[in-house]
Amino acid sequence: QQKGGISHGKDFKKKWEVQKIIDKVNLFFNASPNERVGKKNKETRDVMIYLMKRHTGLTNRQIGQELGGLSDFTVAKVYQRFLEKLKKDGALAKRVENIANQLSNVKP
Repeated sequence: QQKGGISHGKDFKKKWEVQKIIDKVNLFFNASPNERVGKKNKETRDVMIYLMKRHTGLTNRQIGQELGGLSDFTVAKVYQRFLEKLKKDGALAKRVENIANQLSNVKP
């Protein structure tokens, strides 16, 4: 029984982190929650995927589910492309670092 409780606690923490990432990225990009996976807002979605991969421990499949049913392959592809983009675009890297810093300063 205790093991089930621990697992549930981990799931709750991950869920909370995911929501925190979604909220902070939407706020940073002035996006509504409904826009996060739309073609119009690919950058917002890409930043969310990147931060979720780096900070939540969720699988690609779980991240895809959180973002409206993206496939695990799509999540993996977006993440890899975003890593390359970050290497080439210093301004984007600074924006993402700014969001990550804000997330690390938010208390639960």
